[in-house]
Amino acid sequence: MIIGPAFGFKEADLNQLSNSEYCVKCDLSGADLGGARLYGPNLSGADLREANLFRAYLGGANLSYADLSGASLDFAALESANLIGADLSNADLLSAFLYKTDLSKAILIGANLSRAILNEANMNGADLSGANLRYGDLKTTNLSSSNMSYTDLTRAELSGADLSGVDLSGANLIGADLSDSNLSYANLQGAVLLNSQLDFTDLTEAKFCNTVMPDGQRIFKDC
Repeated sequence: MIIGPAFGFKEADLNQLSNSEYCVKCDLSGADLGGARLYGPNLSGADLREANLFRAYLGGANLSYADLSGASLDFAALESANLIGADLSNADLLSAFLYKTDLSKAILIGANLSRAILNEANMNGADLSGANLRYGDLKTTNLSSSNMSYTDLTRAELSGADLSGVDLSGANLIGADLSDSNLSYANLQGAVLLNSQLDFTDLTEAKFCNTVMPDGQRIFKDC
């Protein structure tokens, strides 16, 4: 494991992480963990605000209820990690690898997840409002009951995803692949679905109000 210098953190906590990969509720705010190799570390409830985790490996990590707001996780690998209830608001996760990661109830408001790999992840009840998911891979991802209002999903891959009960009001879904997905009871008020793919999509009881459809037609049927 390689860990660089850090500022605004507790040195004892950083040493504990380096020596044992167990650091529950540690203060690692602002820590430079770029390129670190951490195999299944327990960082539950840790303070990682503004931390640098660029290209870090955290596969199988327990980061449940950790504070990662404003952290840099670009190109980080977090497959099968536990991020239940974690705060990732305004975090950078460009091209992050989050395959089968549990992000249920996580806070991702304003996060940058452009080109992130999230297929088969659990994001049930997560708050993704205003997040950037452009070109993201969310195939067969569980997004049920999540808040995706004003989220940018331009050309995102969402085939087979569970979007039941999702708030997609004002979302940008231009060119997104929603084939075989479940959008039952979803709120699509003000959403833009121009050039998106809706083949075999379940739209049972979905709400359409000022919604731009794939062909450019605007629908007001549920206003």
